Amino acid sequence: MRGSIRCRQVCPQCGQRGRYEPKTIRLKGKRPVEVLSCECGRWADAAIEIRVKWQNRLHTVTHDKSGQAFSSYDEACLALAQISEEIMEGSFYPELWTPSDVNGLLWQNYYRAYLDHERERLQPDREASLAKKVSIGRHLSWFNGQNIRELRTGQIEDFDLHLKKKGLAPKTRSDVLTELRFILKRALRRQDIARVPEFPAVRVPEKEIAWYNQEQQQRILERLPEEHRSIFSFMFTYGCRVNEATALCWDKVDRDNGIFYLARTFSRRKLLERPKARPNVLPICEEFATYLQSITPGLGVTPVFRNPEAHNRERFYLEDQLRKLFSIAVGAAGLPQIPLKNATRHSLGMQAINVHQWGIEAASRILGHTSLAHTRKYARAGTGLVRELLNSKVRTLSPRKIEGAGSGG
Repeated sequence: MRGSIRCRQVCPQCGQRGRYEPKTIRLKGKRPVEVLSCECGRWADAAIEIRVKWQNRLHTVTHDKSGQAFSSYDEACLALAQISEEIMEGSFYPELWTPSDVNGLLWQNYYRAYLDHERERLQPDREASLAKKVSIGRHLSWFNGQNIRELRTGQIEDFDLHLKKKGLAPKTRSDVLTELRFILKRALRRQDIARVPEFPAVRVPEKEIAWYNQEQQQRILERLPEEHRSIFSFMFTYGCRVNEATALCWDKVDRDNGIFYLARTFSRRKLLERPKARPNVLPICEEFATYLQSITPGLGVTPVFRNPEAHNRERFYLEDQLRKLFSIAVGAAGLPQIPLKNATRHSLGMQAINVHQWGIEAASRILGHTSLAHTRKYARAGTGLVRELLNSKVRTLSPRKIEGAGSGG
């Protein structure tokens, strides 16, 4: 075994320093234990440390890999055996054997540093994403005291079982495990760990998609104030996100070529470019072209849909105002209340796949999905329409008892 175990403390009984040696003691009613005892025999097991030579340097280890100081000679012996094994395997890192408050690879410290990095990355424009990460962090504290380099597949499975026992819904479990996987993949990219453990699959039941057909959308449009109908008609037609419609500016409209670009969004009332996603290039349809011809064109970053009630100079619409207008119109139309995104984006997806029989690729193209998997949810949800039709047919054809009918034959 490489290294040695020693005590650095001055004995409070005899005043000697470093004159300690292993000794077996027998306490009444307990099994014999090995301690590091001073030569005077009146003091033992205080300020234990391991001395080990590695890469031509002498290293002093006073804490285990969970950041706790050695509390007994037995603990130090086990640690020295583990260090010797790690040296033989080439996996010994002295920085892992440090106090918990300075060990950057202990989960609680690593996660704290990760969250600080995410705050710098996400604030101030993506506060909602940051808030979700902070909320998920409450569950990830389960790993406190563990070294990130020693996380294994079994521990991830045990953690998932812990989440199940807490009664977390499949979607929440999936979100927590997704965040944990993201952290570990980032750690791998930063070369803080050598591999990412395998993660259990979590099956999340798909929610039924609430949506409106075109006739219902038309009823809503008719009950909206006339000065606000254009932006709602645009969202119903193109199925874009609400903040994509409010952020559409004249510099992204190419009337000569009959196209426009959905390339911006709003976040916390700030106009933002979409840095990672390519702009969704869409054709100017007849209805949108008619609207563009009816208004005075703007210049540069000025909104295509100007809010006549806005107090800001640019007259951008705000999502909260559109939601309020929409909710009032839905109530006036006597329709069930659903989120505005469902009434626009999801409604176009459901209509395209299940009513107009568009192909998956065509629907994905207009919605600007980066993966067909996002579009296929509308096809899967469409089975509910088929089920309703079949159930209706079964009710129509249900056998009825006919008086006087014979057995036939």
